[in-house]
Amino acid sequence: MGYILMIRASQIPGGALGSILLVVLSLILAFAGKTFAKVVVFLLGGASLGLLLYYLGNMMLGSPLSIIIGIVGFILGGLLGVLLLPIAVGFGLALVLFTIGFSLGGLLAGLLAGLLGFIIGFMLHNPILVFVTSAIAGYLLYVGLLGFNIDRSIALVAGLILFVIGLLIQLR
Repeated sequence: MGYILMIRASQIPGGALGSILLVVLSLILAFAGKTFAKVVVFLLGGASLGLLLYYLGNMMLGSPLSIIIGIVGFILGGLLGVLLLPIAVGFGLALVLFTIGFSLGGLLAGLLAGLLGFIIGFMLHNPILVFVTSAIAGYLLYVGLLGFNIDRSIALVAGLILFVIGLLIQLR
């Protein structure tokens, strides 16, 4: 009775539903990862600025006008988030390369590597987003398949295949 789809509930939080969600999310990230990342950034930036302006408008002006200010803040915050995404990718790559450079060659090497990482991340933010979302998609598929009690080597190969397919589809 408890062997439906041969799922081990102890592997994945949420059991079968968790595994299904991981597989679905991996497919979304593989086929539309860059767009998905930009939508998430838009929503987070919009929610941040929209809620801030709504709260400030409610304190100063009152409720009806604060809703309009919040909606305008949501739209502006979302657009600002998407516009600043290349800078965020640059800072992320700069942090990774600074850490590697600092651990291998000291502070100067870390600073130079970080500067180089920021420039590369800023200039190549779209391919970097494609690579990262495809890699996450492959990993999520791997973990999701493990939840269905599929052999690790088969799940690993499936994750690598999805990673490559995600790269090819998103880079075209």
